[in-house]
Amino acid sequence: TAGPPNSPAATGCADGSVWLWDVSIGKQVRKLAPSLSQTGLLPSMARYSLNGRALVFGMGDQLSVWDAGENKEPRRVTLPQDGAPPDFFGGRQIDDAEKQIRENKAIPESEKQTYINNMKQAQQSYVTLWKEHSKVIQTLAVHPNGHMVALAKTGGLFLVETKTGQVVRKIDDKVATHLVFSPDGQTLLSEKEAWDPSTGNVRQTAPSHNTDSSPMAVIQRQMDEM
Repeated sequence: TAGPPNSPAATGCADGSVWLWDVSIGKQVRKLAPSLSQTGLLPSMARYSLNGRALVFGMGDQLSVWDAGENKEPRRVTLPQDGAPPDFFGGRQIDDAEKQIRENKAIPESEKQTYINNMKQAQQSYVTLWKEHSKVIQTLAVHPNGHMVALAKTGGLFLVETKTGQVVRKIDDKVATHLVFSPDGQTLLSEKEAWDPSTGNVRQTAPSHNTDSSPMAVIQRQMDEM
């Protein structure tokens, strides 16, 4: 990710490290080693705040918040797991599914327990996989003043206070692949929607047939006016 003027660009690596680059000469000038556990399914992500004071790394279910000016890591945040996995049977509980199998006369009695065991094993595998994926940060954005991070993971979109590591608000149940704050910090944008981060209310939803009216256009307009 590109930094503010006179700041190095930052790239996240699969081993959890972050490289800083002087783009004017195309050379690595520093390697940072955030104290992130190497359990992420995606390489670490690095994002600057607009004022350049905060550099945030995300990997797996952890955030590392760096003071870019003093080149130190004042805090690391491990995110809590949110919610429960969607029901494996599309609304039916596991006990109801087992009952239906036992009452199904088309299934031989000698085979019903095998059906039930296979069902429970598949359901447990699904829950285990969901728990692993639900911890992984898909994308993140840093508020312009660095005091807050917006992130997307399987459980939805969240706002996290960088000073305490507390989730201050859940914005949406949807998962976004791109997030960015407007320069004034009053709007959080994804590829489809724009939110007021102070309330979590949707300000705009882009029509699916017209990408020119995407919420991303909001930030472009603000940049053009600066």
